[in-house]
Amino acid sequence: MLGVDGGFLQRLRDVSRQTPVLPFVREGKPLFQPIYVGDVSRSIIRILVVSETKGLTFELGGPTAMTMYDIIALASPESGQDPPASTMPEEVE
Repeated sequence: MLGVDGGFLQRLRDVSRQTPVLPFVREGKPLFQPIYVGDVSRSIIRILVVSETKGLTFELGGPTAMTMYDIIALASPESGQDPPASTMPEEVE
């Protein structure tokens, strides 16, 4: 979940500036669907208001599936460089 003051992207930006290499597990292939916190809160309110949703389970995700590599590149667009990356073998996880 991402928000204006959440700090997640800022932390990624800081880490990518401070380290020469970022380790990616499973070759950076796992997908995430970052979602804006405002979209989640609107969804929760709607779920609470609509009676037909009682007892249902909802999975919320953003509109775009992204790898962690994509997210870090998004977090650091001002660098003009690809994020420093190195993959780790699955056994290290």
